[in-house]
Amino acid sequence: MKSIILSAQNVRDFLKDRTITIEKSAAAAPYEIGDVVFIREPWHRMKTANGDSSSRFNYASTATAKPTEYRWASPVSMPADAIRYYARIVHVVEKAEAHGDDVAPSQEITLEFISKIEAEAAETGLPLSSAADSKDAGDQAEPKDEEKAVLTEETLNTIVERKKEIESILNEIDIRLETIADIERSPEQFTTEALEEIVAEREELSEKAGLLKQELSEIERRITGKPEVVYAFGTCRFCGQVSAVDGDWNTQEAADDAAINTCDCPKARSERSAIEQINDAKVRIQQLFGPDATEYSFAPVAEPEPITLLDNLVELVARRHISSAAVQIRGYCKAKISLTKKGKIKIERSEARSYQLEAGE
Repeated sequence: MKSIILSAQNVRDFLKDRTITIEKSAAAAPYEIGDVVFIREPWHRMKTANGDSSSRFNYASTATAKPTEYRWASPVSMPADAIRYYARIVHVVEKAEAHGDDVAPSQEITLEFISKIEAEAAETGLPLSSAADSKDAGDQAEPKDEEKAVLTEETLNTIVERKKEIESILNEIDIRLETIADIERSPEQFTTEALEEIVAEREELSEKAGLLKQELSEIERRITGKPEVVYAFGTCRFCGQVSAVDGDWNTQEAADDAAINTCDCPKARSERSAIEQINDAKVRIQQLFGPDATEYSFAPVAEPEPITLLDNLVELVARRHISSAAVQIRGYCKAKISLTKKGKIKIERSEARSYQLEAGE
């Protein structure tokens, strides 16, 4: 299998968008459309508590801070057991740049993210579905009778045993990840080197869990005879961290949203806080302007459009795009949404009522 070198920033962009276009020299080993490659990136082998070389790695693309005790190793020297990402070449543009009498050939290459399972299957020539979404998966043919016939009682028993084994391993991984989460909540008790090894172990276990879940999905497909596409990895759109996600996600976008719900980067935490604040504020909007408004002696706003507008304004305030907004709802009242000094969202409804009576008429 060919390899391709990416910088730390390239890797972050690649994981965020699941694709990237870069330019490489074509003098040595030109790439072709359809090539499957593994990614070489800046890396570092962790140390054990005794100072010996560990089987775990840290990577520049997912490091939370610049290391002070070591330097990142060159991607060129990256060992096979440090490889974690794979890609398929989906587009190639041949280029040539003239330098005097010399012409330097190069290629503009577009990479598309694929899983390790897909990469290994492509390398060995085995068929493997790479449908981009559930619609594509639905267009695939049902397994042929010959394929179903292969599942003899002995084969089925073997598959079921493997299924139980995977479920047991996943349970052990979940327990260890919970322990690691407890450790990361008290980082002051550990050295920098120990924390880096813990982070590397978490990433390794998360990736292993994702691969096992993919295998489990394939086993269930073989047992039921129905093709299924399940996205087991999600990418945080804020930091680019790839992690295994719980649940069966039928689209990559849904899996990415699930990853944000568990990612520990500052922006992901801020997004979760904003979503919680938005949901709470929308409940308050229903209380003051929706059917529940009668409890506060207000008439409910019958039209849905003003309520939708207020919901949208809440999102802008929660994400600090605006600090406040006032809306005059014709025939009803004035609505105001603002951010308090303590960072809370305040919903206000006010009405001016007056009566005028004349005597002698």
